[in-house]
Amino acid sequence: MEPELPTTAAPAAAPSASATAAYAAEAAAIACLGTGRYLSMEKDPAAVRSTISLAVAADGSRFASTHGDTAVRVWDLPSGLLRATLHGHPRTPWTVRWHPAERDVLASGCLGQQVRVWRVDTGACTAVQAFPAEISGVAFHPAGDVLAVGTGRRAFLWRYAAPDSTPVEVLNAIHPLSLVDFHPTGELLLVGRKNQRPVTLASQFTLKLDVHRFTRHDGPSDEAVCSGQDDEGRHERPGVTATNTGGSSDPSGGMAAWFGPSVLTIPAAVAYNDAGVAFSPCGKMLAACIPAATDEETGNGASVAHAGGVTPAAPSDSGEAGYRIAILSLCPSSLGNCIASTPLDEGHTSALTNLCFSPTSGHLLAGFSFRPSNPHLRAAKDALAAAVAVAAQDDGNALPSGPSGAAEHCVVEPQGATAHVEGDSLETPASPQPVSATKTAEGSSAARPAPPTVPVVDIFSVEDGLRRVHRIHAGLRVTGGGVHTIHDEINCAVFASQSGADIAVIYGTQQGLVRVVDGGQQAGSTTGMTVEK
Repeated sequence: MEPELPTTAAPAAAPSASATAAYAAEAAAIACLGTGRYLSMEKDPAAVRSTISLAVAADGSRFASTHGDTAVRVWDLPSGLLRATLHGHPRTPWTVRWHPAERDVLASGCLGQQVRVWRVDTGACTAVQAFPAEISGVAFHPAGDVLAVGTGRRAFLWRYAAPDSTPVEVLNAIHPLSLVDFHPTGELLLVGRKNQRPVTLASQFTLKLDVHRFTRHDGPSDEAVCSGQDDEGRHERPGVTATNTGGSSDPSGGMAAWFGPSVLTIPAAVAYNDAGVAFSPCGKMLAACIPAATDEETGNGASVAHAGGVTPAAPSDSGEAGYRIAILSLCPSSLGNCIASTPLDEGHTSALTNLCFSPTSGHLLAGFSFRPSNPHLRAAKDALAAAVAVAAQDDGNALPSGPSGAAEHCVVEPQGATAHVEGDSLETPASPQPVSATKTAEGSSAARPAPPTVPVVDIFSVEDGLRRVHRIHAGLRVTGGGVHTIHDEINCAVFASQSGADIAVIYGTQQGLVRVVDGGQQAGSTTGMTVEK
């Protein structure tokens, strides 16, 4: 018998007046997003190395970031002041999540096979647990007392606050896991496993997503827990006790039986980590980047999102018609149906880093990291090189310093260009062309266009069929050796808000920076921070 779905994910009803007002306030705040500011850390960004993961506390008062220097940093909002730097992980923390109710508690998992739970206000690590492999994802159950942990090919549940608690294995998969996440009701658990597909110029790295039923109770279930089956027909094992983490029994009295069969399967989704797929705060939607092909009869994405735990064959490496960002229904009557979607070209598909719903569930953020081989970045590089050549002819001015403050032979363009977009196309529009003044040989000022920027964050209106309404741009850099990079090559971007009227976008970069884009302070503000140009 097919498992029941969460009763709270009811069919969509007409929005209330308060919900409509909250969406309108959020839309207005997004339209007013400013130029952004970089937050000041206690060390040079080069020593920070990279900003990997971001998470915002449930009340919107602070956010956490993880970095290549093994630290977890916590920042206050909206001030952007650094509140705490948490040390203890042996390797880079790959994932971080906040407790669903306590803004003082967060959990992080690192590449050194370790999960830590922290008290931010004291800086204390209150629990630490070693696992069999690198940690790919952690997630708090909405009740706050259990952590789901993805490590290697296995998923565990851990009562982190219980004395001498032993993590319990609930899934032993064929392929490595990349994410675990709880539905807002706690009645579903999303697991993402890597698809083992050849990496060629024509292929795209994807995950197989399974949304499992999750039922909490005091003892083992009276009904048998169905086992999943991988793409090759081999069975994966649920409910196995984690004997290799130090325990030989399930001390919780049956946590393994909480993990039920899959109710929704997406065979291929573009996602590189636990930020690549998102549940909506309202619990009615799931955002994912999926193949563009749909079922010809229904047009609702049934060929790539199938209910009932039956997994159709994954798309082949050749002949795919591209990918799209899709909003899939989690309502019982329309489970897996595509509510809205927007196509992605090859450059944006390969650059997609993460998806994130806004607090009202009315908007969706998509972050993009354009690597050197990306066609969009190549075009921007050519334009930048031409602009640099013009600048070199116009004057011999000294070149500015880099983000670390040390002088370097480069040109760094303004980092804060944003645009409110009315169209729904994902084709890159003409980049804003800020004008800079240049001293000529005669001493007069001459205006010349600045080099182009690259869009790194797109914001879509879910209420309006995923129409893009805003874009955030990043500047480019060219070094003396001819190496071109995006100054803000992002790893992750998130919404942050205490109310619809003060929404912000936060993102972390490959260069170890953290940037906040909001509707208040603009680039150049120095309230509690420095702006690195």
